[in-house]
Amino acid sequence: MSSMFKSMVENKTILKIIDYLPNEQLNTIWVGLRNGESFSGIIGNILILLVWAAISIVTTVVIFRKRRID
Repeated sequence: MSSMFKSMVENKTILKIIDYLPNEQLNTIWVGLRNGESFSGIIGNILILLVWAAISIVTTVVIFRKRRID
């Protein structure tokens, strides 16, 4: 689905941003594993997913602490 969306976008900056989204990272990991890549070949994608997870956790904590104070 995302490749269909990417084909409609012509702006290279937006395409670069889309490449860092979690679904693109998971897709890249899946294709890499299917093609026989080792763990060292997909570690960059896993690190990007870990950054997304950390950002999500921090954002959630900040929002819920703020709500608790209000």
